[in-house]
Amino acid sequence: VLLGFSVLMVGLSTMSDSVSVLKESEEFTGLLTKVSNPFLGILIGVAFTCVLQSASAAIGIIQTLTITGSITISNTIPLIMGISIGAAVPVLLSALSSTKEGKQTSLAYLTSNTMGVLIVAPIYYGIIYIFGWTPSTQALGMVEVATVNTIYRLIVIVALLPMYKVVVKISEFIIPNKEEIMKEQIMVLPDDRALTRPTLALSQVEDSVIDMARKAAYNFNNAVCLIDEFSLEVIDDIFNVEEIVDSYEDKLTTYLMKLNSVEMENEQNMVFAKCIHGITDIERISDHGVIISRIARMVNEKNMVMSSEAQRVLNVIKEAMREILDLAVHSYEKNDLESARKIGPLERVIDNLCNEAKLMHIDRLRQGICKHEVAFAFNDILVSYERVAAHCSNIALIVMSMKDKKFETHAYSQHIFKNDEDYEKFYEQFKDKYKLK
Repeated sequence: VLLGFSVLMVGLSTMSDSVSVLKESEEFTGLLTKVSNPFLGILIGVAFTCVLQSASAAIGIIQTLTITGSITISNTIPLIMGISIGAAVPVLLSALSSTKEGKQTSLAYLTSNTMGVLIVAPIYYGIIYIFGWTPSTQALGMVEVATVNTIYRLIVIVALLPMYKVVVKISEFIIPNKEEIMKEQIMVLPDDRALTRPTLALSQVEDSVIDMARKAAYNFNNAVCLIDEFSLEVIDDIFNVEEIVDSYEDKLTTYLMKLNSVEMENEQNMVFAKCIHGITDIERISDHGVIISRIARMVNEKNMVMSSEAQRVLNVIKEAMREILDLAVHSYEKNDLESARKIGPLERVIDNLCNEAKLMHIDRLRQGICKHEVAFAFNDILVSYERVAAHCSNIALIVMSMKDKKFETHAYSQHIFKNDEDYEKFYEQFKDKYKLK
């Protein structure tokens, strides 16, 4: 810290020596006189800071110019106002590759600084005009310039403190919180008034779970596309939808616990079980969409490059994942036994593909085709694929259990697919459809 402070002092001393000759320059003196014009002074301050990309450096240069004897209160205040606006430029530039929240924060910084100028400038120059007060023409020193800057900043803080919500609203208006790619994100929630009528209540819960399933599938499908085409807007959308899915899980589970205290018939108990079991698996699917989006972001930020072969392999499995998700959502929504019967065989194919992909990736690592830095990302994506396929298989079991009118033990879930006479036929079809070699 002391070394940095010493370097700063040496720099300021060197700058002071280099600009001392300017006090004899009529052109320089004339420019500073023009800066006394508020509008021109503010514009010069903005431009000056934009070029330097640092408000501290801009103030430091003004301090070194005090040695010329031409820096007065009249030209310092508009320059400081302009510098405060220009200070937001490097923040805005750094936020270009940031998330939506980062962009909103940088815009709030610009908004607050601009509002500060719009509040302080009319008051300051209004007092001068109304009361005929003439600012001192005495030259300022380095300490006085720093003091004026500090006082200005404190005044702006005090003035804007009651208006911070306005600053936030302006930022959110320019960069909306709802940058949804999916147009409809309205939650379909059951009505508490239906709790005394189980059939109606369960029907409404089913509609909610179906909407939750669609959003979870939408999230996962968007996430897997980020590996090929990264987009911060898509990531924002994924996290927005994830919040809705999480809210669905919380609200629907709470609603079902209330409904559980009501006496229900066997058919209603089956629908109840379908909903309570489905909610958990559906929420996990959306979670894995978030996990993959984070992996994609890490790959992008660290400039990791997957080989073309690794991308090809992931794309093959991605298409299989799309199909198993479509089957799971459709079978759950329509109670479609035919779609549900295909999910088990397809999950088995996806598990085999993921295992094969891991072995192929190890071979590419040994041959130097793929880099070790992407190995963990590649493996984590495959793990998410396997787990989402397993959740889809659970959803299929729920639908098939509805047909048999029983939710039984783990053993039942192990043999239910293999007792299906078409299991091997579906497996061979999917095995031929999705191949890595």
